[in-house]
Amino acid sequence: MQGPRYIVSVDDRLSAQMTGHAGTRYDSPSHSLEHAHELVRVLLDSPGRAIEGEGPWRRARAGGERVVWMTLADQLFE
Repeated sequence: MQGPRYIVSVDDRLSAQMTGHAGTRYDSPSHSLEHAHELVRVLLDSPGRAIEGEGPWRRARAGGERVVWMTLADQLFE
């Protein structure tokens, strides 16, 4: 049996005055929990960080912040 699948979302929230645009948003294809947590670590530039739950997680970035969270894929299609 296949376990739950997760969509990883990332929202780069930037200051348009500083960067020339307000940021970007990305939603990944569905992943297993293990792969979703690995993608979160990559997006947060934290390969050794322990990731638990579904977020949101935040980190500063030039001109703003990055927000990353996970959603059960089934919840997106209800």
